[in-house]
Amino acid sequence: MIAAPLIVAFEGVAGVGKTTLACAVQQELGCALVAEFPGNFLDGFLTRLSACGSSINLHENCETPLAQTFLLAANAAFKAETAHLSEPLAHEIILFDRSIYSVIAYQEVVFRQAGNVNPKVPMEFFKDSILEPDLIFFIDCSTSVIEPRLKNRGIQVSKQYLEFLDEVRCKYEGLFASKEHVIFVNTEVSIDTSKKFIIDELLRRVEAMKRPDVHKSFKSKGLLL
Repeated sequence: MIAAPLIVAFEGVAGVGKTTLACAVQQELGCALVAEFPGNFLDGFLTRLSACGSSINLHENCETPLAQTFLLAANAAFKAETAHLSEPLAHEIILFDRSIYSVIAYQEVVFRQAGNVNPKVPMEFFKDSILEPDLIFFIDCSTSVIEPRLKNRGIQVSKQYLEFLDEVRCKYEGLFASKEHVIFVNTEVSIDTSKKFIIDELLRRVEAMKRPDVHKSFKSKGLLL
């Protein structure tokens, strides 16, 4: 029987370097990568959906705020991915650019700030319904580093938005405080330095795991002795 793939998630707020590092590690190790968004997703689908208004009717005649609608859709999407990934796949390791913890962390802050959550649309307890990653790299850096990175991507950065990211970061820290499989990575150093740290830590964790399939794959690539 083929073992289920090892799921490695990259988490953190916008602008910390999650996608850059996930892609760099994927290229180095040759494993699979589940991207955060497909090409032009934000500029296409979300923009058109947002143009529909600030709410959508999801439950009888009761309007649901758009932010809550997105999060409900994200939950359904993650469940679909989890069901798919529960089947044996060709890759021993799959990297996730964000996992369900992004939904949990952002959801709490968005709902608190919106103050208009639709109580008739039940929110499920995510952590009991979604696959837990085997290993999580929590990517982080200071706001002074995040701000120019976001501006370079053409994102309008306001004081309010940076405060929002700080609050989401605190939610992440609370979620990860007692989890032994979460590794904190500061990206204020170079990308190459951060990538080396992640790969070294991933290899160290793999050596400690009873996963002969992953061991064999890494040994064939000369990554393990």
